[in-house]
Amino acid sequence: MSYLSSEQPKRRSGFKTALLIVVPIIVIGCLAYVISSQNKNPEVEYYKNVISAENHEYANPSEFLSANGKYWRTVLGGKYRIQGKINNTATEATYKDAVLDISFYSRTNTRIGETRVTLYDVFPPKQVKSFDIKVEAPKAATKVGWQIVNATRN
Repeated sequence: MSYLSSEQPKRRSGFKTALLIVVPIIVIGCLAYVISSQNKNPEVEYYKNVISAENHEYANPSEFLSANGKYWRTVLGGKYRIQGKINNTATEATYKDAVLDISFYSRTNTRIGETRVTLYDVFPPKQVKSFDIKVEAPKAATKVGWQIVNATRN
């Protein structure tokens, strides 16, 4: 047997070389992901979500406060009396000083006036509060509508 040979040593194909490099990188990446996801504290994640929800609620009070009720023209003067309830559907946010936008409509449903009233009260989460107000109205007003447009953080 001769030590000198004319045969060339076999080279690995490019595909096998790529597999030998890529597969260990993917395995190491998957292990790192699994280990990092196990190290998360569920309580910390819960509080992060609660704080995020709370910030969303405080940034959008008109999305979580709604007002409904009934109204009638008072006997004396051009005023309307509005009795209603404000419902806070937020899970975390407590609001105060809700701003009520009141619109007055004519017999033909044309908006003929509006006013804003601040209801100085605290509105805790998931609770309903009543209100009773009197507001000046245009003489031609036959209908009244209202909605919460803003509130401040308590």
